[in-house]
Amino acid sequence: KNQGGGSNFSQYQWKVPDGETLIRILPYPGKEDPFLELYFHYDIGPKGKIILCPYKSIGVMESYDCPVCTFANSLYADKEKVTEETKKLYSKVKAKLRAHAPIIVRGSEFNENGEAQVKLWGFSPTLYEELMKTAIDADFSLYWMEEDGIDIRVTKTKADNPGEFDKISIRPRAQRSKLAKTKEEIESILEAIPKISDCYTIRTQEEIGKIL
Repeated sequence: KNQGGGSNFSQYQWKVPDGETLIRILPYPGKEDPFLELYFHYDIGPKGKIILCPYKSIGVMESYDCPVCTFANSLYADKEKVTEETKKLYSKVKAKLRAHAPIIVRGSEFNENGEAQVKLWGFSPTLYEELMKTAIDADFSLYWMEEDGIDIRVTKTKADNPGEFDKISIRPRAQRSKLAKTKEEIESILEAIPKISDCYTIRTQEEIGKIL
């Protein structure tokens, strides 16, 4: 259940399907790389809301003090009173990284009306690190560029045992290619990159405080 997405969350979110999918990661407007470091507080308040942290998501949105971060830090204000329950609560409410990048799925770049189908892919810190390592490899550097970038194969393998997470792996293709055939198509894709506010609810300090 979505407790933190904006009104268009499901429209823009990309969930990795089973098997192998070929995608192109896109450059994010105004950034040198495509990656957005978004931090979230999960299961907050009586209704278990997901809150995009305004304090730690630096460079993505306007930064201001986050009531949830303030509460989390207060749990360790007096270290002599920290208990196992305190540690568990801190671990539960502290902001957690889920990096994002805009992507298109190869073969589904445009819908039947000719509209670019750009999605926002959220992934774990481990996969984020792998994507960053790929970016500094001389053979695959700047793989998100529109003129001579590199498509990436994303493979999802089902977990072997109950309770385990499915495994997601990446493998860049060997050859470079253009994002699309024409300049007009490239512009159409880049213009369709969603804003964070399109996908997630940007809450004020007061709104976050009321949820907490």
